[in-house]
Amino acid sequence: MSKKVLFFLMFFTLIIMIVAPINKIDAKQNDLNKLDLSLSPIDLSFNLSNMKPGDWLTRELTVFNNSTEDFYYNTSVQLLSGSEKLYNELSFIVKDSNSELYNGKLSEFKGLSPRSLSKNGNESLTFTVEFPTHLGNEFQGLSSEIVFKFYVDRTVGVVPLDGTRLPETATNFYNILFLGGILFITGLIINYVLEKRRVMY
Repeated sequence: MSKKVLFFLMFFTLIIMIVAPINKIDAKQNDLNKLDLSLSPIDLSFNLSNMKPGDWLTRELTVFNNSTEDFYYNTSVQLLSGSEKLYNELSFIVKDSNSELYNGKLSEFKGLSPRSLSKNGNESLTFTVEFPTHLGNEFQGLSSEIVFKFYVDRTVGVVPLDGTRLPETATNFYNILFLGGILFITGLIINYVLEKRRVMY
């Protein structure tokens, strides 16, 4: 095998190892860009002021899947402004039409179990923020503004939590990487043998 052929083999292997993961990332991003999640009303926020122990605020939100395929979605919460002290003590409840999805401190809310939503489908959720009755007078007069963000978590077919199916997005990449590694090592061995023969003769 000539050095030109060996050089071409090693260069081709290097290109595969660089380009393959980039193409996979771009393909995954394009798939996510096709997914369309919308809300009614268009946002979910709570401006908590002038509340006293025992008060609560409730908001109802409908999530729409305007895409041509099913997907999972999720939500997160963020304190925009106001008292972090009050935010850390607020109680929070999330319900769908059938059951309670979360009941605990707002500050400890890390999202729901990914919610499956069929194409052109929708579902309504109810969010309740409560001012706990046990809080003392030092919390009265404090205020907090919080907002919830909704996002597509992943497409249906990749089930992340129950262990029935695992993502296969990286399988082809590692196969290509493994093949590229074999070709690269083979090229190094051949080059070593050729150089050794050249020295001997």
